Amino acid sequence: MRTTLLFAVILFGTIYLPVAAGESELICGYDTDRIGLRYRVEITETSGGEFDTGAYHVQVWRYGNQVAYVYEEQAITEIWDLVSDGRQKLIRYFDAHQRAIEYQPEDVHGGSGEEAWSARYHLVSSEEREKLHQIGGSGDDCDSTIVFRSSENDHTEIEWRPVFAAPAMLRRSEPGKEIVWTLDETISDGSRVDAEFSRRHHYVTTDFVDIGDNESDPFLTQMMHLGFIEDGHSH
Repeated sequence: MRTTLLFAVILFGTIYLPVAAGESELICGYDTDRIGLRYRVEITETSGGEFDTGAYHVQVWRYGNQVAYVYEEQAITEIWDLVSDGRQKLIRYFDAHQRAIEYQPEDVHGGSGEEAWSARYHLVSSEEREKLHQIGGSGDDCDSTIVFRSSENDHTEIEWRPVFAAPAMLRRSEPGKEIVWTLDETISDGSRVDAEFSRRHHYVTTDFVDIGDNESDPFLTQMMHLGFIEDGHSH
């Protein structure tokens, strides 16, 4: 699937700002600030009466003021940190190469404020959810699901699981395109969450602003040609 399509669909939003790891309360045995969620993402595009469908898997891991997106098929992981001034920093890991690019908050576009962080953390922001209409629900307590839908041509539909503070299903549509995120696994084992955030610490990391000084690096040159990174001096 095209790189632009991969990164165009990750910014959906939340319910509250997370607290530091270890301070949140368990809800039905789940710590929503220390959890893993695996989604199947399907994208359907229509043109001239023809359908083109693709799918991939994204793992979303939360740990306190960090959230990680693991793109399984692409072997790319993005770990976002909420820093003290409300901005976000990013480290993008290329797992097949054991390399990483680190972006400071000033290098990240659209990455500041409570609502921007919530969009990373919970896939659907509280501001957006408040604009949707609750049209139904099922289950009680730990098994409850709440269904929301937008009032304008059903462009957005959410099956919200409060116990995970995340959607079990998220559907967004626009003319010619539909994107559906479906939750197919949850990971509540704290040791697995911890391991996901620590297992890449040994990767060779390059600061984004230093990329222009390392153009002889074959890895950086390859990633720039593929469109995953750009010359830090030109940003």
